[in-house]
Amino acid sequence: MRIDIVTPSRSQPRQSEYLARMISSVAQQKANRPIEFRILVGLDPGAAEPELPGGASPIALRFARGGMASQAAALNAALALADSDYIAFLEDDDSWSEGFCQSALDAMARVDADMHSSNQVVRDQEGKYLGISDFPTPSSWLIKAEACRRVGPMDVEYRYHLDHDWLGRAREQGLRRVHVMEQTAPRSPALLRDFRPILAIIARQGTPLVPIDKPLPLVHRIEHEYSGMMAISKGGAAEERSRLEKTALKAKYGRLPF
Repeated sequence: MRIDIVTPSRSQPRQSEYLARMISSVAQQKANRPIEFRILVGLDPGAAEPELPGGASPIALRFARGGMASQAAALNAALALADSDYIAFLEDDDSWSEGFCQSALDAMARVDADMHSSNQVVRDQEGKYLGISDFPTPSSWLIKAEACRRVGPMDVEYRYHLDHDWLGRAREQGLRRVHVMEQTAPRSPALLRDFRPILAIIARQGTPLVPIDKPLPLVHRIEHEYSGMMAISKGGAAEERSRLEKTALKAKYGRLPF
């Protein structure tokens, strides 16, 4: 089995450190069958390939440059190189626990899904636990390659909410998705609505929720000063751009796709 991992990587002070940690998390994956991984890194135009601490990567790497400076363009440049059985997305400042891929494959097989998503553990730059986010972040996506091609590339018109748009198009294309949550998450609709509203929205939009036998999610996200969500939280132009994108998404799909 071959899995191509599509990774956007923007130039910032800790780029090499984050990228090395992400690569290490891929190299440490344990599965019931051999998996050949390849990491496809999308960069901004003219950006230098980051140097990894310790030298060469234990996983095959290829770099590609987008036609413009944006996450969507970087992702699309890397995605164009993919030719595997499955396509995963993993941002350079995120990482996976060692059982992520096997868990994702098992969950997809359980409900005959084309795509996997999950919630994630959120920590700050120093590793302090901040909580669990239930948003189906791209770093939790594992998709059958044929299904991914049906949906197509990211829309470069979106700066912050390209993932919402891709999920909306995936639903339009009839992709079957499963969303995984930790074993301690509530199961009843009433408890989900009251305590985990994003999970409730995902379920209402038709995606089955499947628990894993782990107390925490298998995807790890870092909140840091260079992230898009941090830029939005500071207000100003980023917050306004986010608001306009959400308005456009609701007009396009009738709701914000989760």
